[in-house]
Amino acid sequence: MHHLRFFSDLFSEIRLTLSFHGSEIDSEHFRLLEQTRGECESVYLGALSGCRLRVHTEQLDENTLSLRACLDSDQLLSCDAITFSFLYERPGADLARGYVPGGALECGRAGLHRLSDQSKTPEDTRFCGLFFGSQEACVLFGTQLPCSQMLLYQAELLHRDRVRFSAVNRFTRAERRHLQTERILLFTGLTPLMALQRYTDTLPAPLHPTPPLCGWSTWDYYFTYYNIDDLRENMDQIRSDAQLSKSVKYVFLDDGWQYREGEWHANYRFPQGLTAVADEIRQAGFTPAIWTNGCQVYPLSETGLRCGEMLLTDDCGNAIQFEGRYIIDPTHPLGERYLEQLYRTLYDAGFRAFKVDFVSSLQLGIRFYDRACGVYDAIRRLFSIIRRAVGNQSILVGCSYPPECGGGVVDYNRFAVDIHNHWSHVLWILEYLQMGFWQNGRLYRIDPDFLLVRGSDTSRERETNVYNPAPAPSVSPENPASRWRRGSVFTYDEAETWANIVVFAAGNVILGDRLSMLNDKGRLLLRSHLTPNRQTALPLDLGDGTHAGIWYSEPDQKLLLINVHDAPKTLRLCFSEYAICAPKHIQCEKPFSYQNGILSVALRAHESAVLSW
Repeated sequence: MHHLRFFSDLFSEIRLTLSFHGSEIDSEHFRLLEQTRGECESVYLGALSGCRLRVHTEQLDENTLSLRACLDSDQLLSCDAITFSFLYERPGADLARGYVPGGALECGRAGLHRLSDQSKTPEDTRFCGLFFGSQEACVLFGTQLPCSQMLLYQAELLHRDRVRFSAVNRFTRAERRHLQTERILLFTGLTPLMALQRYTDTLPAPLHPTPPLCGWSTWDYYFTYYNIDDLRENMDQIRSDAQLSKSVKYVFLDDGWQYREGEWHANYRFPQGLTAVADEIRQAGFTPAIWTNGCQVYPLSETGLRCGEMLLTDDCGNAIQFEGRYIIDPTHPLGERYLEQLYRTLYDAGFRAFKVDFVSSLQLGIRFYDRACGVYDAIRRLFSIIRRAVGNQSILVGCSYPPECGGGVVDYNRFAVDIHNHWSHVLWILEYLQMGFWQNGRLYRIDPDFLLVRGSDTSRERETNVYNPAPAPSVSPENPASRWRRGSVFTYDEAETWANIVVFAAGNVILGDRLSMLNDKGRLLLRSHLTPNRQTALPLDLGDGTHAGIWYSEPDQKLLLINVHDAPKTLRLCFSEYAICAPKHIQCEKPFSYQNGILSVALRAHESAVLSW
């Protein structure tokens, strides 16, 4: 299959491979022939040993193509995967300088990665392609949402001017008579930002997202160790502050309240029980909210030891583990009963907002009790059970909820890696935000994680992570985990930059510091960043480097400029270059120059500036 219509001008070769229990069959054996042709679409049909293969291509507009394959048989099929590969060539070009966009199957893979740094990228979800600069045409593969099965992309540098892209559609173990890949979208002739905006246009009609939450959480200052006195102290701090008391409405019990995963009752630090804790939060004027690791259980818990049949297993029947925890199958009747009872119990205790963490671990499932379910079907099933238990008026916050599940399932989603008061995590979350800004308001309201401001210049404490000191440096700097809490804690510039990012993300604002330990500079920083923008800002310089530093919020008429570098740098913006009407006057609390539609701001390392007009 070398010349699929619409794709032949872009790729010198396109192949399709089907995997059956480890053996592979090339689509050439199906002798595909173009059977029907519309003005903008083609269908290719072929057959082999009673199996019928159909490949559908469509040109959605001059810059957007789509591709999908279907396999049918009168007998049961045992197909593990269907793989498309695309050979992309630009004679004489240096493709190695391009950046490959990632969707973050693993926490270290979001954002942009220089292709020259690796001959073959790890498998990743949602996106692939090549970006050559914010003003240059790119190639972007994107998966049509919502999905059922997992679609994984890779890019391999074969030669300086030749790259192979692959898209592997993996199916959960089940014998079916019909298989259909997820729909692959290809965007060409557009800048990276335009391509992502066009991708957003392919999503279902936008939802009416719930407004951003504003609250306070035990994470991350207290880590997993806190008690009722810690809750009381911070609630008192909020109520005694004129600005905080007007904005902060929720109090979250994060990880640390439970005995262990799988035995979800209050531990020894809350001898009065969860109902009494929720009552006290409500009487203080806040809405009680609670964290759970909803689909995972500790192996030595009662659930892990006695309820093995409702756990996900591998091909050998062994329980699958994720970070030392078993995973509940929400499609199993016992798993469904367990989950519904858990969340109904928490609801009856008085909680009305539920943060459900580690749900992406269900992507490890290779088979479910309900054999018709793909991994994303199972995650949607999980939240439908929780919603049934807690009602439509309660709030559901997904945490690592994959966008592939689509919108209308969770109200909010913690869409990025954890924030900690280290610059390495600010950059890490920027990587997610620059490739995921489109999610906000289309799928759910995003949660950028906690608004932390404590650091060397904003805290009254010498050690700002009393309950969770930073780990020793990793032995392997190539390992993504080596980025975890690297370097010193926030300077004032870094704390302010993170606070600005939270505002420009236009999602939730959940405080995560011990408020009594902030100094005057820290408290002022919090008070001035409680209200998010109306719409997530756009990364104007997407593709110019690994991290976008120019963020534009059109409805708010604001710009956020970030010096992501470790040395002072002057950021310049020509409004006409980005098709933005140059304002007559600009306001900014920091020094800047503005002449003839060109803006210049000199920033210290990791400093940021907000400009408005």
